[in-house]
Amino acid sequence: MPNKYVRKTDKGGKYTREQLQQAVAEVKSGVYTAYRASKNYNIPLTTIIDHIKGRRGKKSHSFGRSTALPLQDEKTLVAGQTYMEKYGYGLSRKEVLDIVGTYVKEKGLKTPFKDGVPSKDWFIAFKQRHNLSLKKPQRVEYARKKACDPFIIKHYFNILKSTIDELNLSDKSHLIWNFDETSFCKDPSKTKVIGPKGSTATRTTSSPGKENTSVLLGCSAAGAKAPPLIIFKGKNIWDQFMAPQNTGFPGTTYAATTNGWMETSVFENYFKNSFFNNLGSERPVLIIYDGHSTHVGINLIEMMRTNNIVILKLPPHSSHLLQPLDLSTMKSLKSRWDAKLITWQRHHIGMKLPKREFSKMIGDIWSETSEDVIKNGFMKGGIVPFNDKIIPDERYDPTALQRWKQHNSVQKTYDNPVQSTDDNNLPQCAVIRDTVTELPVINSAPSCSTAHIDAESSANLSFETLLLGTIKSHVSHEKVKKTRVCPGAEVITTDEAVQKLKEKEKEKDKPKQITKKKKIKKITETESSEEKENEEDKPKQITAKKKVQKIPVNDSSEDGLSSDNFSLHSSSSEGSISDLLMEIEEHREEEQAFKPLTEKEVGDWAIVKFCLRKTVKYYVGRVISIHEGETLFTFVRKASERDGKTTFRYTPTTDVSAVVNGDIISILPQPVIGRRGEVIFSVGFSSYNIQ
Repeated sequence: MPNKYVRKTDKGGKYTREQLQQAVAEVKSGVYTAYRASKNYNIPLTTIIDHIKGRRGKKSHSFGRSTALPLQDEKTLVAGQTYMEKYGYGLSRKEVLDIVGTYVKEKGLKTPFKDGVPSKDWFIAFKQRHNLSLKKPQRVEYARKKACDPFIIKHYFNILKSTIDELNLSDKSHLIWNFDETSFCKDPSKTKVIGPKGSTATRTTSSPGKENTSVLLGCSAAGAKAPPLIIFKGKNIWDQFMAPQNTGFPGTTYAATTNGWMETSVFENYFKNSFFNNLGSERPVLIIYDGHSTHVGINLIEMMRTNNIVILKLPPHSSHLLQPLDLSTMKSLKSRWDAKLITWQRHHIGMKLPKREFSKMIGDIWSETSEDVIKNGFMKGGIVPFNDKIIPDERYDPTALQRWKQHNSVQKTYDNPVQSTDDNNLPQCAVIRDTVTELPVINSAPSCSTAHIDAESSANLSFETLLLGTIKSHVSHEKVKKTRVCPGAEVITTDEAVQKLKEKEKEKDKPKQITKKKKIKKITETESSEEKENEEDKPKQITAKKKVQKIPVNDSSEDGLSSDNFSLHSSSSEGSISDLLMEIEEHREEEQAFKPLTEKEVGDWAIVKFCLRKTVKYYVGRVISIHEGETLFTFVRKASERDGKTTFRYTPTTDVSAVVNGDIISILPQPVIGRRGEVIFSVGFSSYNIQ
């Protein structure tokens, strides 16, 4: 059968079911003959006779044969999958066909389906009958779905209402502000173009389209616009980054960061040096924005409190529901940006958009933004005018909405207790589930498998069971201790919030204590008692760590171990260099005396440090020549360590480097030169970061 069948006749459409029933009844009662009834009602004679003799049933609502599935079952399937699609769990064509196939097999229905599974043609007709279509779904993070929790959203609106009333801002929309940052790509991507059918369309750009620039925007509920903050990637701001004089948006602010993203210091400086200068003197002011880590610095909050400004933080992952700039302004802003970018590129083919021109274009589109568009965003967010019911129930997570309704019903019952009239005399809240609209609970869905379903359950099988089986939760329900991570909506300029932030800052400033794991020698069962006795008779060796506690460190150490050097070098990840020097100190009596760093000579051996980006490494080298301010060394690499002695070898290629005198840690005792040119020190280096 073709996918788009067009009926060629109107047979069966000239009379209704009621007319057929009346004609048959009049023939049976003898009022008319079958021929006369056929002429009066314009019904075929054979049709009337077939219905009188019971050879046919009732007239169908549609032309042609009946559907393979009962119409009521199809409606149930449509309602279920529409409900799932609304909450982000829509089904694909294959999943729908598999579910229908399972339903047909387990119910034992007789259908024209091959192997009990409907074909693509059936699916096309199914879509047409119920006004359905295949769509490419938009991606929505699970965190955003879970953020649509009425407990979170209603709590935010309660805080918003109390804050507006406390600050007396219900009729002062010009004192309610919203700030948000977004990125602008330097190549167009949204605007569509016209072209012939059957061929792809292309757009010539100047770059791969991956370069983005962050911009912070702010506006008030009255439609006022704050100067934008443009954040470039770099270390410095140059005059060529700024829009030409008397162009762009007045008071535009510029900043530069290493990655081109917002930073706490940049956010603070913008409010201090730009926003406050354009805000005016009327107070108090309410600022609403998301709780990104760069927006909640303790210095910023203290500054806001000093200027009588209250900050209300939005709940996490809820900006698509509550943030005014996201609800109306950003979309129109990006569309106009795309159009201006296309126009500019047509007049500058192959050229990359300069930062100067970028700043000018951003200022132009921000200036062109309508006040009505901005006000509409605050209205959609339920801020001005205040409306805590602005978000419909369809946007909430269904299970969370069910809990919310039950919670409200129970709360109302306790506030206004009404005694029931049954024998048990229970309060009305005892039968609360009867008064709450029940929604499908996804996590409690029964198990469904297309391979096997019990014979007893097949009789009660329904499309609801099959649909819920596709999203049955497989997560274990073990009780886990809950820890409060984020309080959701919060006024972060209160005394309690400031105290929490100060405590967090103190925790960050605490130095991390680096503990050194002790090596424990394991004694095997085969170790003889004599060996144990010998170990006990041996004198205990004094460790280098204990030695450090006995030797004070002063600023005038002969070996260059000043207090400054000590605090710097002791940050090694594998061991303190001062500990190493103490271990070397133990061998002073056996070896020749150490030389001060100022008396080093050609041929002396020393420990030298090299400061890398994330760590400090130490090497052993021999002095080749001495110059003013630096010394030339040739270095050796550690080869082995045995019996408290360390062996070094020269590298195949001469490793020579000039070292600043301040990076020389200490002069080592003269080593013993082995038979194969090894350099052997009577000091162990195993616990330290000597390369």
